[in-house]
Amino acid sequence: MAISKARRMSIFVRDGLVCRYCRRVCTLMTDPAHQPPETATLDHLDPDGGDEDWNLATACKACNSRKHARTVEQFQDYLVERFDWEDTRL
Repeated sequence: MAISKARRMSIFVRDGLVCRYCRRVCTLMTDPAHQPPETATLDHLDPDGGDEDWNLATACKACNSRKHARTVEQFQDYLVERFDWEDTRL
């Protein structure tokens, strides 16, 4: 089921529009044709966890597109391996 705009905004507000992964301050999409990497998106922390609030988090478009269907732990391992981000603990 689609997540409503109101619910999406409540998650963004809860998270302070900060990406769960890189801590970048995100922007709201204003032009669907132009979405910069810092555009706020909604991510499922556990891809199989459903649409419960605990499983939804703000993520910038760049991180969300890199995460794909990985869990948070798998994505963290990917970041350490790919970018040598040893100090990254999500």
